[in-house]
Amino acid sequence: MPAIKSISLDFTDLEIYDHILIGSTHEGEQLTRQRHKDVMKIARQEFGTQPYAIILDEKYQYSVDFDVMMMVRRDPQIICASIVSYRFTTIKALLGPAYIIKKPFKFFKNINDAIHWSHQQLGK
Repeated sequence: MPAIKSISLDFTDLEIYDHILIGSTHEGEQLTRQRHKDVMKIARQEFGTQPYAIILDEKYQYSVDFDVMMMVRRDPQIICASIVSYRFTTIKALLGPAYIIKKPFKFFKNINDAIHWSHQQLGK
């Protein structure tokens, strides 16, 4: 399924699908509270008030501030979140923080499975 729109920021590349936002943060970057707000502004422009899923396609190593996970938890439009991880160490490192989100959350080894699961969570 091709993306509806692709957007590149200085720290991440975003792909917009039908009710799904996929982000691939660049190598060595930190996903801060402000950067998350920048991405969520784009999500609001693309999805309006509709619910959506977020997928982190972890092609590279980067860090995520704890505040970002709390922001995801509090956002009523984000129905579920998933991470496509190509490294076991990433899965192990994010098991605790993933619990904080308190929404359907899952790790995947490929993007297609993550998209399919997200559609299921969204009832699509």
